[in-house]
Amino acid sequence: MPSRAALPIIVALALVAGTVEVVVARRFLLDDALIHVRSADLLLQAGFPTADGATRSFADSSPLFLLLTAAGLALGGSFYVTKILSLAAFGGLVAALIAAAWRERHPQAQAIVVAMLVLVLSPFGVKWLTDGMETGLAVLLALMLAATLDSERHRPVAAGMIALLCVLVRPELVALVAVTVVGQVVRPNRRLAMATALGGLAAVAALYGVFGSLWSDAAVAKLRYGYSLMEFLELLASVAAGAGLLGVGLTLVWLGLVAITIRAAWRTGRALLLGELSFLLVLIAIAVRGQAVEGIRPLLPFLAFSLACGVALVRRWVPASPMRMRVLLPLAAGAVGLWAVDALAFDRIVRVQVQSMEAMRTRDWSVLRGHTGVAWDVGYLAYFTKAPVCDAQGLINGPAFARLSLPERLRHCAEVADFAFVDPPRFHILTTALDMSGWRVCGRFDFAHRRGPVNVYLIVAPQLAHEPFCPASAPRVDGVDPLRQAAR
Repeated sequence: MPSRAALPIIVALALVAGTVEVVVARRFLLDDALIHVRSADLLLQAGFPTADGATRSFADSSPLFLLLTAAGLALGGSFYVTKILSLAAFGGLVAALIAAAWRERHPQAQAIVVAMLVLVLSPFGVKWLTDGMETGLAVLLALMLAATLDSERHRPVAAGMIALLCVLVRPELVALVAVTVVGQVVRPNRRLAMATALGGLAAVAALYGVFGSLWSDAAVAKLRYGYSLMEFLELLASVAAGAGLLGVGLTLVWLGLVAITIRAAWRTGRALLLGELSFLLVLIAIAVRGQAVEGIRPLLPFLAFSLACGVALVRRWVPASPMRMRVLLPLAAGAVGLWAVDALAFDRIVRVQVQSMEAMRTRDWSVLRGHTGVAWDVGYLAYFTKAPVCDAQGLINGPAFARLSLPERLRHCAEVADFAFVDPPRFHILTTALDMSGWRVCGRFDFAHRRGPVNVYLIVAPQLAHEPFCPASAPRVDGVDPLRQAAR
C-alpha cells in the first residue's frame, strides 16, 4: 500500500502530469461535442429539442448535458462551453477520488482508489473525460450511485436525485438504477430502494414526456450489429487497447476485483457483488442487442459503478494487509511505460484534430448554405457550415431516419447530397449509392486515431466547385490516389 506519507506524493505527481495533459488538450473537442452545441443552438431557437428546427426529436443523447450546454450558450458562451462543462465534471471526479483515497483506511482498497485516480489522470483518461462530452459527469454520477449501496448515511431524497440525474445524463444508465434498486432491496434498505426507484421512474417519465422515447436517435441507429462470441471478445479487446493505459488498467482492475471478492461476498455481500458484476451484465446486454461500441466512452460509467462496488467489497471482506513492493514496483514500471506511449499518441491526436477544427472554424462555408451534405462524422461539419447534413450513421436526422438500415440511409442521402465529407473507406461505401464522377476534392482535413492518421476529404458536386471556395486546380475524385484506390 502507498503509505500515508507516500500518498500525497503519488497524487501530486499524477496531478501534475494530468494538468499538463489538460493544458495540451485545452482546445481539443470531440466531433460529437459539436453535436451537443448544434442541438443546444436549435433548442434555444425553436424552444424544443429538435434536429432540424421544425420537428421534435431525440437527437442529443444526453438531455441533461443538452440543457447545461444551452444554458451556457444563453449566457453568451462560445462552442467551447461543452469543453468547460467537461472540465468541471473532470475536476469534480478527480477531487472525489482524491478525497476517497485520503479517507480510505483499508490498505488494498486505498491502493485501488489511487490506481483509479492515476488512470483517470492518464493521457487517454484526460482525452476521453475532457473532450467536450458528458462522460466525466456520467462517471461521477455513477460513482455517487454506487456509494448509495455502501452506506446507510445517504438520505432517500439524495439517492433519488442521484438516480434521476444518472438517467437524464445518459438514459442507458437506467440499467444501473435498476441494479441499485435490486441491491437496496437485497441489503435490505427499502427506503433507499423506493427513493432510487422513484428517481429513476421520474427521469424515465420526463424523457417520455419530452421526447416520446427512452432511447435517443443515436441509440436506435446503433442497433445494427450482430456479434458472434469471438467477434465481441475481439471488439472488447480492441476497445480496451484503444484507450491505452486507461482501458487496459481499468479492465485489469475490474477483473482482479471480481477474482478476489466473488467468493467472500457471495453469502453476505450480495448487494455490492451484484453491483460489481453489473458491468458483465451490461456487456452481455450489448452483445445480445447488437449495440455498436466505437470506443470506451459509453462503457466508462458502467465500469466506474462496478469498480466502486468492488472497492467496497474489498474494504468489507478482504483481510487488510500491506501491499508488497515486489508487486507494486513492476506494476508501477509498466504503468509508467504505458503512460509514456500513451502520451505520444495523445499529443499527436490532439494536435492534429485541433488544427483541423481550427481550419474548419475559419473557413468560409457560405457557398454551401442551402445545399445538403452527407457525412459519417457530422459534428464539426454541421456546426461550422450551418448547412443541412444527411448523417449516414443516423444520429441527427430524426427517429425515422435512425431506424433505417445503412443502405437505406445512403440511398436517401444520395438523392439530396451536393457535397460529402468522407475518408477513403467511407467514400468507397458512399459510391455504392451515389455517383460522384466529376465531383471535385476541395479540401482535406486530417484527423488521427491511436492506430494512425485519418484523412477526411471535402468533395463537392460540379455546380459548387468554383473559386474561391474550391480552387481551380482542385482535382476530381479519380485524381486523388486514396480515393481512386478506395473506389475500386
